[in-house]
Amino acid sequence: MADIPVVVASIRPLNNAVIRRGQAAEALTPGQAVYLDGANGWRPTDADFIAAAQGRGVVISDSVGSVAFAAGSRVDIVTYGPVTGFTGMTPGGAVFNSVNAGVMDQVAPALQGDFPYVMGYAESAVTIFVNPQVTIPVVNP
Repeated sequence: MADIPVVVASIRPLNNAVIRRGQAAEALTPGQAVYLDGANGWRPTDADFIAAAQGRGVVISDSVGSVAFAAGSRVDIVTYGPVTGFTGMTPGGAVFNSVNAGVMDQVAPALQGDFPYVMGYAESAVTIFVNPQVTIPVVNP
């Protein structure tokens, strides 16, 4: 697996992206895949755990271009639609959560005990169309 490179300062939504504002449950940066941890807020995804594997969006910069968000701060998340600022993707290929926290990959996690989960697809080499799967991931045997 090769994690998708992120150019943090370039992460931004494109036209027609659906953006939700919420609270960071821990430190986050633009370009990270995140899941909603109940009432606690947004946390980085991790394909090693069933709840954390179920990503719901991608962190973007706020209106002043912040590139880091502390736990407890307000954060904007694209939950559906295009986000640009990545590099090296194969257009048309699926984008999965990685076993590395908050990271995405174009290869599904394949080790025993991992929970592959689709976050969307590569619209181009630099743009992910966020469209998380709606089914609960099945653990790799």
